[in-house]
Amino acid sequence: MKELNSRQDVDFLVDAFYKEAIVHPNISKYFTTVVAQHFDAHKSLICDFWDDLIFHGNKYKGNPMLVHLKLNAEKNLTPLAFETWLALWEETINTSFTGANAAAAIAKAKQIGGLMQFKMDKENKSY
Repeated sequence: MKELNSRQDVDFLVDAFYKEAIVHPNISKYFTTVVAQHFDAHKSLICDFWDDLIFHGNKYKGNPMLVHLKLNAEKNLTPLAFETWLALWEETINTSFTGANAAAAIAKAKQIGGLMQFKMDKENKSY
């Protein structure tokens, strides 16, 4: 295994993750029905997001919380979806990468996922 230490590594990671996510029964619907029309642009945006988080850049311009709140209103992001996403993300990283940046990518995903899930649960209970 190698260190996660470049944008090319992030691109590889995101591609490997999405290869699994788009066929996983618990989360494929979010990618095949909601972002299917602009999937390549979505992946590029996600690569910018993770590249910025891991390597402290400033390419990503967006608000992931608002995007996921909108997605939740359309497709109801369930706790199972978050658990699956996090498990696949961690498995994908651990399959190909090692080191501090790999560990940080997992930790940040858990932190962000936990906050998003908290907000989605709050939104879902307000209806």
